[in-house]
Amino acid sequence: MNTESTEHRSAHSESGVSNLRASTRCIMIPELRWKIFDLVTVVGPFELVSVVSIKKTLMALALVCKSFSGPALDLVWRNLRGFESLIRCLPQSLWKQDKKKLEFQRTMTLDDWSIFCKYNYRVRSLVNRCHESYINNEVICSTEIWRALSCPPFSLPLLPNLTSLTWIEASDETFQYIRLFVTPGLTMLNISARARSYYGTSFTFGPSEQSIFSSIAKSCPSISHSTLISVEVGLNPQNQSETRRLCCSSGLI
Repeated sequence: MNTESTEHRSAHSESGVSNLRASTRCIMIPELRWKIFDLVTVVGPFELVSVVSIKKTLMALALVCKSFSGPALDLVWRNLRGFESLIRCLPQSLWKQDKKKLEFQRTMTLDDWSIFCKYNYRVRSLVNRCHESYINNEVICSTEIWRALSCPPFSLPLLPNLTSLTWIEASDETFQYIRLFVTPGLTMLNISARARSYYGTSFTFGPSEQSIFSSIAKSCPSISHSTLISVEVGLNPQNQSETRRLCCSSGLI
C-alpha cells in the first residue's frame, strides 16, 4: 500500500513538472539558475551600475520563491566589503554605531549566532578595514567585537568558505584577528600594516606576528598569492589630510 502511494506521488510529481512550460523547467535546473543570477553581477565597461543596485536586484530575486533564495543570497554575500555588513544583520539590540565604529551593547546569545550562521558560509571574499580613516566614510568593527567573535559556539573559522582575504591597515591590536578567518581553502591573502601612524596605532613584526604567519602557512596550504604592504600614515601639514607611503612585499607565505 505504502509502495503504491509513493509511486503514485512520484508519478504525479513528474507529470506536474512535464506540464510546465519549457522556460519554467529550465529555471528549475540549479546550475542554469546560478548562471542566470550570476549575470546580474556582471557590469559592462560602459555601464554605471552601483553595487547597491546589484544587491537590491539580487535581494528581490531572493524573495521570489524558495528555490531562488539560496543562489541569490549566495551572490549577495559572495564578496564582502567590510565585516560590519554581517554585524548589521544581527538584532539591533546587540550593536550600536558610534561615529564610524560599530560596538556591541551586550553579550552574543545562541540566537544571535544562529542568525550569523545563515550568512557566514556564503562569503567567499572579504575586504576588511581595521581602523577609521578620514578619507572615506567606511564603518569599522571595534576591537571589542573582534574579541567577542573570537569565541563562537562552533569551530573556527568564522567564514568557513572564504578564499580571499584583504586585511587593511592592521596594527598590533588588530593583526591577531586574522586567525579568525584562516581557512584551508584560502588562496589569496593581502595585508596592509601600519608602520607608523599619528593615530597612535602601528604594526611591529614581533614574535607574536611571526607565529601567526607561521600558523597561516600551515593552515592554508592552498595560498598562491600573498602580499604584505607597510603603510606609513601621517598628516599633510598644509591641509591636515592623510598622507601615505607604501612598501610592498609579495610571496610571504
